[in-house]
Amino acid sequence: MILLDFFLAGLLLGLLFGGKLTRLSRVPLPFFWVVVAGFGVRFAAFGLREGFVPLLQTFGMALVFAGTLLGIRLFGMPLVGLGAFLNFLVVLANGGRMPASAEVAERLGLATIAGHLRAGRYPEYVLMGPSTRLNFLGDIIPYFSLVFRRAFVASIGDYLLGVGIFLVLFHYLRKGGEDGTKD
Repeated sequence: MILLDFFLAGLLLGLLFGGKLTRLSRVPLPFFWVVVAGFGVRFAAFGLREGFVPLLQTFGMALVFAGTLLGIRLFGMPLVGLGAFLNFLVVLANGGRMPASAEVAERLGLATIAGHLRAGRYPEYVLMGPSTRLNFLGDIIPYFSLVFRRAFVASIGDYLLGVGIFLVLFHYLRKGGEDGTKD
């Protein structure tokens, strides 16, 4: 959810500051399909039987990270890569599940989500506690989505991914390809 906000902000602000969509076609993105495949695998896991979700979540995050490494020289991609790595690391350390704070969810008015989290109804998440690892990398940071007009709980990795995506779009909409030439 957080990524959609940053994507749209990068797109809109890039266009408002003189950017053109045609400039994105000059950005060398041979790796982009790997990133899209990674997100596709992650989203395909929603609604599947619980046993497959951790495996697919971990594999999807690994693909996103690998895809960002292939394009690491592009402006903004180091942040995208760092965010992808941190999310992959915390999910890997927790058996394919992202630790999430029910307390933060409750403070944001998300009592139903906190209850479902405590009841284990989200196979892609694990309730954050003493037995979860790398909790500081889990979903502990409040986020309000302008697109969805509601609060969410996000990770530092999500924020880094979002800021990186924003920078990639904003920069390349305005500048064009790697050589930075404008039309």
